[in-house]
Amino acid sequence: MTTAKKLPSGSWRCQVYSHTEETMQPDGTIKKKRIYKSFTSDIPGSKGKRLAEQAASVWAAEKESTSDVQNIAFGEALDKYIEGREAVLSPRTIMDYKRTRKKELQSIMNIKIALITQEDIQKAINIEAQNHSPKTVRNSHGLISAVMHVYRPDFVSDKWRGMKGRIVRLTPDSITNRFNRLLKRNGIPHFRFHDLRHYSASIQHALGIPDSYIMQRGGWGNDGTLKAVYRHVLEEQAKQMDHMANNYFSELYNTKCNTSKKSPSI
Repeated sequence: MTTAKKLPSGSWRCQVYSHTEETMQPDGTIKKKRIYKSFTSDIPGSKGKRLAEQAASVWAAEKESTSDVQNIAFGEALDKYIEGREAVLSPRTIMDYKRTRKKELQSIMNIKIALITQEDIQKAINIEAQNHSPKTVRNSHGLISAVMHVYRPDFVSDKWRGMKGRIVRLTPDSITNRFNRLLKRNGIPHFRFHDLRHYSASIQHALGIPDSYIMQRGGWGNDGTLKAVYRHVLEEQAKQMDHMANNYFSELYNTKCNTSKKSPSI
C-alpha cells in the first residue's frame, strides 16, 4: 500500500500511479511522463494519514479491477458492486439491490459494460416505468449510474476524446445566464448553477457511493472539503425540518388552547 507523506501545510498526501503520457519532442523522440493521482486529507495526525491512504488504496483497487472491464457484463458488475458494499450499507439497501439484480433491469444484465449505450439504459428504465413506482424507477436509475461510474468511469469522457481546444464555446457568464432563464421558464426557484455540484455529491453520498469516488468525480482534493459540502446541505435540510416540526406543534398548541377556553355546553 502506498504510504502518505505529510506536507508542509500539515495535510497528508498519498500518490498512486495512474498512467503514462507520451509527447513528441522537436527532434522526433518520444518523451514519457508518469502521471500520478493524488489523495489528500486535511485532518491532522494518524487519522488523516490513514484516510489519505485508504482513499488511494480504494482508487487503486478499482483501477485494477476495471482493467478487464471489456469482459464484464452489467449483471456481473452489479454483483461485484453489491458484494463490495455489504459491510457498509444497510441490510434493507442490500436486499433492494439484490432484488433489482434478480427481477429488474433484465434487458441490460447480459450486456457487457463497455458496450452499454445510453439508449440501452433508457430502454431498461422505460420497461421498469411500466409497472413500478416513480421512486423505484429513480432508485434503479441511481443504481445503474453508481455501477457505471465504478466500472466504466469514462462513459462521458469518450464523447470528447480526440477533440482539441475548447469542448464548448460558452463563457461562465453565458452558462449562468442561460441557467437562470431555464429556471424562470420552468417556474423553478432560483439557485446557483454551482449548487448542482453540491447536490450531486449529496445524492451520491445518500446512495452509498464511497467518498473517494465522489471526490474523484467532483474534483475535490480532500475529504475535508467534501464533508463541508455535506455539512452545509444537512444544515439547510435541518432548518427546513425544524421549521416543519415547529409549525406542527404550534398549530397543535393553539388548537388545544382554543378548545380548552370554550365553555362546556349545558
